[in-house]
Amino acid sequence: MDVITWKPEYELGIQEIDEQHKKLVNLINDFYMAIVRKRSAEEVGRVIHEVVDYTRIHFAIEECLLRLFEYEDYAAHKKGHDLFVEKVMHIKQRFLQGDSSVSMELFSLLRDWLIQHIQEKDAQYAPVLLKRGVKKSWLQKFW
Repeated sequence: MDVITWKPEYELGIQEIDEQHKKLVNLINDFYMAIVRKRSAEEVGRVIHEVVDYTRIHFAIEECLLRLFEYEDYAAHKKGHDLFVEKVMHIKQRFLQGDSSVSMELFSLLRDWLIQHIQEKDAQYAPVLLKRGVKKSWLQKFW
């Protein structure tokens, strides 16, 4: 049972980023399932770690593309990423200190932020990068 279902309207038209967003959706769904199935704190912590790590990888790749294609709003976009990571890390720290009640708080933050960010912020840069020559699809999948 997925809580977030990938929809065509989330697609930016840049396969690399779209595939990463899909992976993030899957990781957030896995996190939710670990919570509702009342998995151990260790397992929930593992999923949290995986979500946080992959989010950082995604942000690094996205920010690299924005710099390479000279996206004018790069600084603001990166600041949004940085603030989000800071919030997530604060909640993760509370979880690691034994506050398991933050799991649903973290899930809600991840779910709401991801979809809103894709549809509002990422949707702003996609046409700019596509116009400037970013590849729409992979020549070969590398990850």
